[in-house]
Amino acid sequence: MLRLNREDARNGMPAFSPVNVYQMFDSANRQLGFWITRTTWSGKVARIVFVGELKGSPPYYGNPKVLADLYDAETGALISRRIEITAPGTYKTWRSVPTPRWWVGSET
Repeated sequence: MLRLNREDARNGMPAFSPVNVYQMFDSANRQLGFWITRTTWSGKVARIVFVGELKGSPPYYGNPKVLADLYDAETGALISRRIEITAPGTYKTWRSVPTPRWWVGSET
């Protein structure tokens, strides 16, 4: 039996998210700039900078490409620009996170 509220013992995150990255984008009024993390990342967050056209039906919307800038979660140091978010339609890997305290809202 699948338990959606179970936490991943490695990082304390829920084992499954109630939404995927496409749904996060849709919930953000299709505005870029929201933040995510990956359950397998340690100390990293990503700011969504591109989502291709949502052409299909929810929850996968035709599986468009998603790109993000990757940052160190503690220092805000930019690690990599425009990385491809793989499998953005999954509920297991990606989690929405609050805007980091170090983010000033300007592009770096």
